[in-house]
Amino acid sequence: GCSISVKNARLIKELVPTARLFLLYQDLRMFGKRDEEYFAAMQQQVRPMLIRYTADQRPVVTVRNGNIFVTVLDILLQQEVEIEADLLVLTTAMKGDKDTPRLKQVLKIAADGDDFYAEAHAKIRPLDFATDGIYLCGAAHYPKNIPDTIAQAEGAASRAAIPIMQGEVSVEPIIATIDVERCSGCGICTTLCPYGAVALDSTRQLAVVTDVLCKGCGTCVAACPSGASQQRNFTDQQIIAMIEAAWD
Repeated sequence: GCSISVKNARLIKELVPTARLFLLYQDLRMFGKRDEEYFAAMQQQVRPMLIRYTADQRPVVTVRNGNIFVTVLDILLQQEVEIEADLLVLTTAMKGDKDTPRLKQVLKIAADGDDFYAEAHAKIRPLDFATDGIYLCGAAHYPKNIPDTIAQAEGAASRAAIPIMQGEVSVEPIIATIDVERCSGCGICTTLCPYGAVALDSTRQLAVVTDVLCKGCGTCVAACPSGASQQRNFTDQQIIAMIEAAWD
């Protein structure tokens, strides 16, 4: 919203050079590349009146005799300001898609509280989800401008092209396994698995691990009350043997 407000201010000034602009804000955050320079240029060219307010004292809009009046408490000046405006422009926030909660459950991917999708790691894997084969770009990630969206889309397409060009995908070898003799079919592991790799066999009432989906995180192993879920090459017996060998 901040970048849009700055852009609109410049556009209005270009169309109406004599216009006097007021920019009311709680906080101005210019996050994109060169956005700080863009904001500085807007201040030099447009010279708007910047008025900062708090969330608990929002501007009040009234209409008197067909004219628009905006009353706001400027926290920098510590005084109430009334503005008579010919045009009132509201910059609304962008929200995530309403289908995000449903889709993240289907694809087993992460999203934040605003229904924007979350990457696997902001620094190491900014275009990937934790689930392999699904990539992230554009406003599905968070609100961003066109250059950032294009750059991220190109990166996501490049990431998706890698397994396609290779023709094969390497999977995690150290995965969870289920001891059918000890599994009680309680289903705890199926609800906790972040990748949807564990399912309950309705016929046998036993947990079953889909190898290609399992990432070896160990969540189901730690949660299993009967010890039926074990990590391949890291079973309880193997870990105990390692500890005993270390003390010998």
